[in-house]
Amino acid sequence: KKISTPHGWCSKGDLKLAFYEILDKIFFNFFDRVVPLSDKMALSLRGINKNKIRVINNFIDLGRIPSPRAGDPHLITYMGRLVGLKRVEDAIKAIKLIKHENVKLQIIGDGPEREELKSLTLRLGLKEKVVFLGHRENSIELLNDSQIFILPSLTEGISRSTMEAMALKKIII
Repeated sequence: KKISTPHGWCSKGDLKLAFYEILDKIFFNFFDRVVPLSDKMALSLRGINKNKIRVINNFIDLGRIPSPRAGDPHLITYMGRLVGLKRVEDAIKAIKLIKHENVKLQIIGDGPEREELKSLTLRLGLKEKVVFLGHRENSIELLNDSQIFILPSLTEGISRSTMEAMALKKIII
């Protein structure tokens, strides 16, 4: 069986994302099942045979989540893809506004905007305050080291990383 899940869809994307969604809808017809992560997303799949659609709501496996730790109150964590829709640049700019000298931002994840975000970090003089860790297998442990999770995305529903931060009892921005 061939199964696909729509990802990255949002109502505020650019032309490139709109084109991606159109291609998704065309190619979904060639799959045996299409598995959206919510009823709302299923409703957006007009034109696809309803018998092919099976909703599996977004979730995390709580058995994989370690016991929450208080974490460093000066460490803020972003965890996710480094793409424009996530607005990681806003998190970096926010660090510039924080006057406390010990505050740091760790960025866990990778994507096409990594080098541009690193350049922004250097231009703002934040090399010592913003750390790019890339994709990590131990991302949940790294998140548990901090006290604050940030997701500045304007288009996010409830991301996996937000659910993981909630399970770890982090402060969420």
